[in-house]
Amino acid sequence: MTSRAARERSQRSVPDHFDTFELSIERMGEHYRAQVIQSPVGPRSPVTVDGRALEPDAPASEENAGAVRDVRRRPVDRQDLRRLGERLFRSVFIETIAEAFRASVERVRSEGAGLRIRLRLNRAPELAPLPWEALWDPSDRAFLADQADLPVVRSLEVAAGAPTIRPTEPPMRLLALLPDPRGEGKLGGAEEWRHILDQLSPWIEGGLITAECVEPSTLDELGRRTNDGSCQVLHVVAHGMSGDAGSSGVLMLEDAAGGSDAVTGGDFARALERETPPRLVVLNACHGARAAIDDAFDGMAQHLLSRGVPAVVAMRTTISDAAAVSFATALYGALAKGLTIEGAMVEARRRLSLGQHRTEWATPVLYSRAKNVRILAPGSIWPKISAKQRRRQQLSGIAAGFLAAVLAFVLIWWWLPKEESPCPPPAGLHDLQFIEIEPDFIDLEDRNLTIADAFCIGTKEVSRRDWLTVMGGELPRPDWPLEWPMTDVTIEDAHAFTEQLQERQPGASYRLPTAAEWEFAARAKATTAYFFGDDTSRLHKFGNCNNFLSRDGHDGPAPIGSYEPNTSGLYDVHGNVAEWVLWPGEDGPTLTDESGEKALRLGGSFDNAPMSCTFEGSRSEVKANTSSRQDTGFRVARDLGTSINIEDN
Repeated sequence: MTSRAARERSQRSVPDHFDTFELSIERMGEHYRAQVIQSPVGPRSPVTVDGRALEPDAPASEENAGAVRDVRRRPVDRQDLRRLGERLFRSVFIETIAEAFRASVERVRSEGAGLRIRLRLNRAPELAPLPWEALWDPSDRAFLADQADLPVVRSLEVAAGAPTIRPTEPPMRLLALLPDPRGEGKLGGAEEWRHILDQLSPWIEGGLITAECVEPSTLDELGRRTNDGSCQVLHVVAHGMSGDAGSSGVLMLEDAAGGSDAVTGGDFARALERETPPRLVVLNACHGARAAIDDAFDGMAQHLLSRGVPAVVAMRTTISDAAAVSFATALYGALAKGLTIEGAMVEARRRLSLGQHRTEWATPVLYSRAKNVRILAPGSIWPKISAKQRRRQQLSGIAAGFLAAVLAFVLIWWWLPKEESPCPPPAGLHDLQFIEIEPDFIDLEDRNLTIADAFCIGTKEVSRRDWLTVMGGELPRPDWPLEWPMTDVTIEDAHAFTEQLQERQPGASYRLPTAAEWEFAARAKATTAYFFGDDTSRLHKFGNCNNFLSRDGHDGPAPIGSYEPNTSGLYDVHGNVAEWVLWPGEDGPTLTDESGEKALRLGGSFDNAPMSCTFEGSRSEVKANTSSRQDTGFRVARDLGTSINIEDN
């Protein structure tokens, strides 16, 4: 895969419209028959698929025998998913199907649209547990669902026609069903919902989402709360069980006395049958150590779609609580921004695949019969104007006059001669800016942190975009956005970057900051655990750390500069990625001891708990030649032409 192709894929945005590539697979004796039912280039004649290649636990090859986990029962790691996804793709996307798929992708991309790969598996239900969402295209060397314009959707053949759904104005009305019947194992649905609300708070406070719970969590109360058709999205966390032979399985709701009520898929769907049913039902049905409920998922989705629900999300296997929260908040936030349900699924999968839940991004399954369903209209995604805001708008005439005066002042100032900045940015780079740090000291409890001479330091971590500009070549993790911090670098790689900067700008002295310089600039005179104080509950506003109680919106790296800076203007000094620095008071990057050459990282990363993101807790000594994978980057310092004399006692 070329770096150009990777960059194009990482920069591709979620399309506003998706065409359909519908693929049907049905059993024919010992084999299967696959056929393109519809596509942008038309239908195609069926092809025969070897049934042995689609056995759920069949290894990809003899050398991998025994390496593939049971994908019907639990999540698998990314390498397993790739191996399985490639086997599924090579087995089915053959002959006329492969030709139609390539031509369809080329056509929709030339038109600025996306292509939903819609799978119809009704006549081969034994294939439903397979991770079709992980289809991996060997020619493009990428998962289809990892790409913004190729969502994988499952379809069910039901008697009712595809509904026509028109988007509405805000708010998006979200209802949660969180049964906790006596005698059943605790699910933690209420805790999951609390974390979802916490992450959705900007949308809720802005008037884009309203969120309520069904209490009590009975089938009767659910029917009453959805009777007026106002519920647009239903979020369900419940125990699920496979039913008797021929049954679609059950969800364990509450009865009137708070005990268990085993509700069948048919009864659950009838409770939601309305002239205007929910646009989307998200089923997170956990079952602990019970038997697998793959059939129950399929049956629930089939009943819901047959009763008019346009789209259903179910979990192919059990999903962890943290991943469920991350997925749901990304999904609902994207819907509130006016994305289609397929587009929102793309954003939600991306949140899982790029964050801390890389083994679970293929667990959610989207069933849908409708096309390009939106909850909210794309042109109306801003919060409704409050009475207070309307009063403010009445003063707009006065404000306009004031702004005109300010603009005139700015224009005059712009043309006045200005003193050149002592820390100019390197020419040709997009993200690297510097600020000057003047000599001073910070009297800490156990040491005196003194800066004897002024220096310049980058306001942000070095981005993948600037690394590519300076170093060229191919980027690691090619699907990651260019505005994310550069990672997967050793300290020697960081030195190579600063050396290339100097070659681009002769006379400048670029380098890594020393540990003392970095901490002095990051603290911005603060003597507390963080530059903003000691209150960990505020960390999510200033740094990207693994703080489950106060989520910051990112499970992996965040775009550089996403959080509030310190008072000196430095971003991401707590979390995001740990940063290579020089040893305190040493000219060289390493220190030799009994364990060999070692280097120092500061600041903590998105993978670290809050205490490991403090100034004291984030100091990490590692081998100097260690490749830091996704959790370490660096920022650049620059000399002002004076000697550096750092005391770090």
